Amino acid sequence: MLERMTDMTNRPGNRSLLPWSHRQHIVVRVLITMLAGAASGVVGTLAHRMGAEYNIPYGLALAFLILGISTWCARARCNAIGIGFHLIASSGVVWGMAMYGPGGDAMIPIGFSAPMPFFVQNAGSIWLYGEILLQVVMLFLPARWFVVPPREERLDDGDVDAAYGGGNGESASPASVSGAVAPGDGPDGSTQVDDRREAPSGDTDSPAPDDGAGIFLGPGR
Repeated sequence: MLERMTDMTNRPGNRSLLPWSHRQHIVVRVLITMLAGAASGVVGTLAHRMGAEYNIPYGLALAFLILGISTWCARARCNAIGIGFHLIASSGVVWGMAMYGPGGDAMIPIGFSAPMPFFVQNAGSIWLYGEILLQVVMLFLPARWFVVPPREERLDDGDVDAAYGGGNGESASPASVSGAVAPGDGPDGSTQVDDRREAPSGDTDSPAPDDGAGIFLGPGR
């Protein structure tokens, strides 16, 4: 049942050409998705306050970018149910890090009594609730936005040789050469020179002109 739910997206081509994590068993794919969600939650929490004291929240932008990429991969890897596992893992880590530690410190401080810049006061709240909102929004986006097309299948050298008839090391037979000498082919053992000329390359259907049976050079010796 879980296998069918995570493979609803129709992926054309050979599945062996998909990225490594997409080729694994469903249990492995879910574990990868949850680990990626937890990792994105940790990195985002550590980065979300960068630039907040200057009211330039580039840390928040970076945190949401990392989380968005990880969420996209989760849905591409396991379909919509992948976002569910990703949301559980990432939110658990983020909200767990928001709790006060034994020393009274918090990775995501919220609420200040003294006047502070806007993002110093609100960066924590934006990250806590925004990481949930972002993943919920991506859950309702069109499924075709999350399809990973397989890489193009390329032929190795052996396949190319086999396809073009060069695998046995033999080259293609050359075209017949006009003016070839055929000893002993003429009457009474004379040597005959084939003077037939090939048709022009642009007109392959017209027969080659025939100037005669051939030119006799004399009795063969």
